[in-house]
Amino acid sequence: MHNKINHCLAVLDVEGIIIPKRSYLLLQVMKRGFRKVIVSIFAGFLYEVGLITLEKAMSNIYRLFRGVSLDEFSKIFKTAPIKPGALDLLERLKSNGYQIVLISSGLPDFLVEEIARRLGLIAPMVSKWK
Repeated sequence: MHNKINHCLAVLDVEGIIIPKRSYLLLQVMKRGFRKVIVSIFAGFLYEVGLITLEKAMSNIYRLFRGVSLDEFSKIFKTAPIKPGALDLLERLKSNGYQIVLISSGLPDFLVEEIARRLGLIAPMVSKWK
């Protein structure tokens, strides 16, 4: 009998597919005070209407976490909820021979790597966020 080897790759964006889009980061900002929430929402608004780039918006939002260690910030994302159906999707892809890679344009690489490890996936593709 002939064994067919599938060489399929599934590339999934972390935010919106694996964890809730935008909402989790906003919840974490809310814990840091009302002014920071306003800054975060305003940065998101400016990005959505095309007045600033995603990189600028994310820089403004991540700046709100000044004073938070990388270890503490990583712990925040370890508690990020996995979206309903995401684990089932990953299992179906794996059982059908897909290699799964995570990407993100809004999360730093170390957070995407943490989420990939948490889900038992191969290393994520490198983004430009460090």
